Amino acid sequence: MAADGPGQVDDGAGDDAGGLDELVAGGVQGDGEAGAVRVGAGHGGGLNPESGLDTANLHNLIEFTRRNYRAILMDLSGNMERHSVEAMSEAKRIFLVTTPEVSSLHLAREKLAFLRSVNLAERVSLLLNRCQKRAVISQAQVQDLLGIPVTMSFQNDYQAVNRALTGGKAVESATDLGKQFGKLAELLMEKPKPETAETSKRRFVEYFSVFPAKMSSFADKKSAV
Repeated sequence: MAADGPGQVDDGAGDDAGGLDELVAGGVQGDGEAGAVRVGAGHGGGLNPESGLDTANLHNLIEFTRRNYRAILMDLSGNMERHSVEAMSEAKRIFLVTTPEVSSLHLAREKLAFLRSVNLAERVSLLLNRCQKRAVISQAQVQDLLGIPVTMSFQNDYQAVNRALTGGKAVESATDLGKQFGKLAELLMEKPKPETAETSKRRFVEYFSVFPAKMSSFADKKSAV
């Protein structure tokens, strides 16, 4: 086990996950809100369901993060290894990330077919990355090809990403891409939408609609007598 930074844990094959609690003192424990866990991410190659980390270590890792965070985001390699399937089976939602390019969409369709074969397709939400204003393949065509709706799309803002990488910080929240990232964060944290003035006004009026209804019911009973 190796701690890569606050809220991040990189789990390698053969590592001992039994002493996870000791990592809390090393800065792994965050604010209790959300934790990011990278499990086998970054390994190239095609789909390989037969390979994987030790499942016992993986379950220990998941239980550790559950004790310390309200929400957990696991960054998997996308190669559909055995440990990836185990992790996804524990997840409430699975985000399938693709780009509006032919090769990427064909791979996404292959992954979706595999997830359907292991009864996980119902948990999948589609994220469309690096979208262009004048895309060759439209969002509607992406949905038709994969057979599921696009949950969110993210524009291809190279300059904003390059500034963030150069400055060693997150993408500026004022940019369109930054706002899209913010909406995704709200979706991940399942935060309710802020109440609008119209909704608040309607709820206030509802307090006055209860009393006349009771009076009407009482009047009906009295007249029946």
